[in-house]
Amino acid sequence: LPADAGTTAEEADLVGKVMVVAAVSLDGFVADENDIVGPLFDWYGNGDIAMTMSDPDRVVHVSPASAESIGSVWATSGRW
Repeated sequence: LPADAGTTAEEADLVGKVMVVAAVSLDGFVADENDIVGPLFDWYGNGDIAMTMSDPDRVVHVSPASAESIGSVWATSGRW
């Protein structure tokens, strides 16, 4: 909450932030005609850098560029 919404600056700092990330193709469909997500999520397995997100048992392998991008988001928002 912003401090001008009836809260003090200290109270505003205590409010958590939530970020939701989702991917969908431009036509609004995630899966292809065979019900496979395919290219939309292939980047989760196209690299050598192992990372986990909210589920520690689900490891993705991303490229250095993807790892850098994901890391920059985590650096400003905290781990999932």
